[in-house]
Amino acid sequence: MNAPISDRSSDNSTFQLGEWMDELKFYELELKSCELTLEALVETNPTADGTLWKQVEHFQNQFILQGSNLHTLKWDVRRNLPVLESEAWPLQFGSLVSQMQTMRRIFFELLADFDRFFKNWL
Repeated sequence: MNAPISDRSSDNSTFQLGEWMDELKFYELELKSCELTLEALVETNPTADGTLWKQVEHFQNQFILQGSNLHTLKWDVRRNLPVLESEAWPLQFGSLVSQMQTMRRIFFELLADFDRFFKNWL
């Protein structure tokens, strides 16, 4: 017997929220990896000029900011689990989709910028 549409929708939404949580955890691990890479770069270039230090500070700040954004978005996703069955869910879901799309765009831009920066200092 097939589940009612509302149950299937809830199941799909629950699955989607779980997928997003996994994705956000992956981004957190990537940020940690970038932070460690940045630390290693600083340790291997202790006498570098001011340009390196400005860029290091920029990326440190970005990693902190995006880490905070990831934490907030994870909280928003978790907070919406009880809302799945409510009438507000479609609006909440749309908002979360938008937040996830924005996070992906910003995160991948940051990774690309950091990759270019790192390759420049190898």
